[in-house]
Amino acid sequence: MQKIIDETLMPVNLKGVVFAPGLAIGHIIFHEPRVEILKFKSKNSSKELQRLEKALTELRKDIDKMLRSSDFSGASDYKDVLEAYKMLSLDEGWVRKLNKAVLQGLTAEAAVESVQASMNEKFNKFDDIYLSERLYDLKDLSNRLERHLTGTALSSSLTELPKDTILLARNLGPTELLNYPKSKLKGLILEEGSRSSHTTIVARALNIPLMGRTKFLKEMSVKQNETVIIDGEKGEIFIRPTEDIQNIYSIRMKMSQTLKTEYKSIKDKKGITLDGKRIELNMNAGLVMELNQLEESGADGIGLFRTELQFLISETLPRMEEQKNFYRSVLDAAKGKKVIFRTLDIGGDKILPYMTAPKEENPALGWRAIRVALDRPGLLRLQLRALIHASENNELSVMFPMIAEFDELMQAKELLSKEISRMKKFNKLLPKKISIGSMLEIPSLIWQFDILLPEVDFISVGSNDLMQFLFAADRGNSAIVDRYSILKPSALRFLKQAVDKCNEFRVPIHICGDISGKFSYVLALLGLGFRSFSLTPADIGPIKKIVRSLHLGDLEKFMNSQLKTDLLAIENNLLLYAEQNNIILENILDA
Repeated sequence: MQKIIDETLMPVNLKGVVFAPGLAIGHIIFHEPRVEILKFKSKNSSKELQRLEKALTELRKDIDKMLRSSDFSGASDYKDVLEAYKMLSLDEGWVRKLNKAVLQGLTAEAAVESVQASMNEKFNKFDDIYLSERLYDLKDLSNRLERHLTGTALSSSLTELPKDTILLARNLGPTELLNYPKSKLKGLILEEGSRSSHTTIVARALNIPLMGRTKFLKEMSVKQNETVIIDGEKGEIFIRPTEDIQNIYSIRMKMSQTLKTEYKSIKDKKGITLDGKRIELNMNAGLVMELNQLEESGADGIGLFRTELQFLISETLPRMEEQKNFYRSVLDAAKGKKVIFRTLDIGGDKILPYMTAPKEENPALGWRAIRVALDRPGLLRLQLRALIHASENNELSVMFPMIAEFDELMQAKELLSKEISRMKKFNKLLPKKISIGSMLEIPSLIWQFDILLPEVDFISVGSNDLMQFLFAADRGNSAIVDRYSILKPSALRFLKQAVDKCNEFRVPIHICGDISGKFSYVLALLGLGFRSFSLTPADIGPIKKIVRSLHLGDLEKFMNSQLKTDLLAIENNLLLYAEQNNIILENILDA
């Protein structure tokens, strides 16, 4: 197979996905590879069990030392990650599997490798980004344990790194990242990775630009200490950049720092337009440790909290008490800000380990979300019971995913009503207020709004799924990525119809999903009548600045006039409108 990029010393520009935004110029340093296991069979299982127990103790002490480090004082984000790792190192199920592998004749380090391989096989059956990242957490912990067992230290001195290190790795765990001195680490490039990983959370907390899924990186003859530029705004990487490119990015880095300072200065201000209209800017989350970004980003609340991760990583159905404690920790971390919980979006390619499901050719259109919940009502009732318990004397906002028919919503509401009645029967405390929402992801639902809207307190548009269903286009298929967009005429008119109908019934309508984090999309959505967004934390500051620089009434008139046209030039027209009306359109970092 012919290589796409020649292995030369010429400058090269690569594409990647922005996980943690920012700009960086530095020199490439390769991350250490995994520990190589040389001895697999054991002659003395008792001795190997002792070695394993000693290494586990050292591993936990290692994590405790990092938790006590002055580098992390007051940094709840790193500590949350490390606390999660400490809990993982104490997990009885993991330790039990390690002991069992040793008793079957493996050395301690081979047992760690064997258990990890088994977990890989199990987790890789799920096409789920959160699960794949929790799998890498286990890999990170296992690698650290293997280093203790083999006595393998990092071969290169971390203190001798260049002061402008750009770390290059296939993947990287958060504790591995935290091993590197913050003062010298300026950027991180991964061949794999994801936006939802613990590594990404730590990188964002450290303000380290992180690029992942870098295409064709393996085909490059990249050398240690070569100059590299990370563009965490446009999703580009420059290997061996020219002097002109380096000068351009030096200027951009100074400008970017100025923008970050501006975003920080308005994080405690509300998203209010020039004509006094309030725009709610919430963030998406799925982990408790992500909620520290509520305060840092200046978000108004959590517009979408995905609840399925707790279920997917568990060997058995989480008990009600476990679920309740989890949801309560989310509410506590939110510190009184609104949290909208989405009930389980499982099924399809996200099958619970303890639940059987049919094999499907098209899982995105199959047995998932509310369809699973209504067919397995005990599952949903248990979750609703936990949510009610967790929200005692607080407000509870819950929404149901993938509603296609009015009857599905009513069945879900009936299950909720039964749980409320059950609580009353046992004289349990109830939430002060319960708000019920339906997600608009399946287009058929909009033609049932006349009977559905009186039954809900809000509608939340799940833009990612809605766009793929509206255009019959798999959003994971890169070959058709240009064939669907929120700026397509059909999408804009569909969303306008949804907003108008919600306004008619005085039901708030929100929008969440990756597409709401691009400024041209946000302008269009504001002009259509959306007043509440749920975004990635990095998008909050830039969009808040845009919101505070525009006159909403004028923008609505502009969009209404555009809706009378063929809309084929809508993006260019939006940019021109913004320029003519002095609307601030700096790059949104994750766009």
